[in-house]
Amino acid sequence: MKASLDTDVIIHLYQAGKKEMLFSFFEELFVYEYISEEELKVKNRLVYEELSKDIKQGKIHIVTRSILTSMGVLGLFERYCEDAENLFDSGEMHAVSLARALGLVAIVTDDTKLYGPHDSLIRGLITDVIPFTFYEILYMQCIASKLTIDQLHSDFNKVSGLLEHPMNFNSKMKITIRRFGPQGSKRDRNWIATYCQQCSADYETKVMQIKEYIKNVG
Repeated sequence: MKASLDTDVIIHLYQAGKKEMLFSFFEELFVYEYISEEELKVKNRLVYEELSKDIKQGKIHIVTRSILTSMGVLGLFERYCEDAENLFDSGEMHAVSLARALGLVAIVTDDTKLYGPHDSLIRGLITDVIPFTFYEILYMQCIASKLTIDQLHSDFNKVSGLLEHPMNFNSKMKITIRRFGPQGSKRDRNWIATYCQQCSADYETKVMQIKEYIKNVG
């Protein structure tokens, strides 16, 4: 699965020392030049420099206007940006539009506010890109038994503690379980079914274990 990255999730995961979760979960990662050069470079120079090293090593692809032009999708990208400019901030707009123009499956963002990119894509306002937050990626790694539930909780706290408004573990796990359960969209239910098949995961059993865990930790 290939994904486009938003600005703040890059900062939070790199600061928390958890960037490897991106490389292990996604096949390829893409960042639009505006996010790297205009936002990240200003917001966090240290993370920008570390990201630049990962780009040079081929771990992340930087996408420029000239690359989009050579691929013949610049006009498509610009149209998607126009469609999204009243919905999202500049970084989010570029991240979502890049995913759509390149035909990427996913976008990774920490912006979960009402009608933000994560919420809007879950609601189906834009249907061709699946949104993931850092805690949903951790959840998926736990489902695949790559993390224990204790590790899921610990890694969640490491990243959440860097946010301006830290998130509640129990609340986010309940929301994630609901998203990929019977109450979620057909797209998300189909995605989790395929994911579990690929990693030979017993989803129902793992969800029961996570529910029991969050019940016990209060």
